[in-house]
Amino acid sequence: MFKILHIARDDKFIDIGFKNFEIAQPNSNSCIIITDTEIKFVKKTPYQLFRFKDIQSEKFADYLKQFDAIVLHSLFSIALPIPSSCKVLWIGWGYDYYDIISKSPLDFMLKKTRRAYRQLCFKTYLKGLVSRYSWSLVSNKQKKKLAFINKLDYFAPVLNAEYPLVKTNIKEFSPKFVDWNYNAVIDMLTSLPDKKVNSNNILIGNSASFENNHIEAFELLKRLQLSDRQYIVPLSYGIKRYKKRLLKKGQALFSNKFTAVTDFMGLEQYIEMLLQCGFAIMNHTRQQGLGNINIMLWLGAKVFVRQINPIYASYQSLGMHIYLVEELEQDPSLLNETLSDSQVKDNRALLLSLFSNETIVDKTKNVIAALKNG
Repeated sequence: MFKILHIARDDKFIDIGFKNFEIAQPNSNSCIIITDTEIKFVKKTPYQLFRFKDIQSEKFADYLKQFDAIVLHSLFSIALPIPSSCKVLWIGWGYDYYDIISKSPLDFMLKKTRRAYRQLCFKTYLKGLVSRYSWSLVSNKQKKKLAFINKLDYFAPVLNAEYPLVKTNIKEFSPKFVDWNYNAVIDMLTSLPDKKVNSNNILIGNSASFENNHIEAFELLKRLQLSDRQYIVPLSYGIKRYKKRLLKKGQALFSNKFTAVTDFMGLEQYIEMLLQCGFAIMNHTRQQGLGNINIMLWLGAKVFVRQINPIYASYQSLGMHIYLVEELEQDPSLLNETLSDSQVKDNRALLLSLFSNETIVDKTKNVIAALKNG
């Protein structure tokens, strides 16, 4: 039997990812969760728990040798003692390779957000300047990460278009491309075929991370003077200092029209909230928040992203009905109507073609075949 080990952190995506591998090849998958805190998000996947200190042990290294392949659900640790006998798939999550695509986190921030980052994260900012202007002085940790990546066999980025972005930034990049991603929300959304957004509230961003460029989005909406809107801002995870800044900024600009979501919600509860948002502004310059974008498109919201964001080119090329923040800056009337029924139908068909259970299971079978034969 071909034995596959999934290595992951405690995260809400793991249950659906593990399930798809088990459907594609039953009774062949094992999972370990590496965390130093209590398990919160993995609910259905059978797993063994390891602490980060455990992965340095000889016992852990010997444990890995019994498997034929390893699936890394994000590159959250480069200290894993990967056996040379194992084929390894790295499922990228974005955060784990965007430090390779760009030499500084500043590259993903607009002007006013960059200023806030410098104020709130000054030490990190100074380190970023070093790597930005002198690649030869990049940290030893970064060099170790690049060396670790080149020991891996396959890489599945969030968007296929991101593979060449990573490849061009790593000398002699060795992992081969495979097409795979989680269908974490589509499975549930197909059970809600008649649900469509029913309010004109505006969702802003997906987390308390600087890359959302919230400040610029807030100020754009303030200039548009939309008196009949509520602004919903998910801040349940991210950087605490930045979250505090956003709470203060949002309340100053919008008063009681500003609602920050600071506690984690279950998916069903979260979708009920999103049904109240006919519009979504995802002001990232990089791929981020794709799960939120897919949910909003499915529910019939009009989603705005920045033109530089690779999600825009990828989705527009497929025929998805998706809009630009830059268009909104020029034409505020785009916030007058949500997507039409025919546009919603088009988007749902395209999302199913990308993320349906059948599609993901087929992709998973292809990935397993590559691991066996590669």
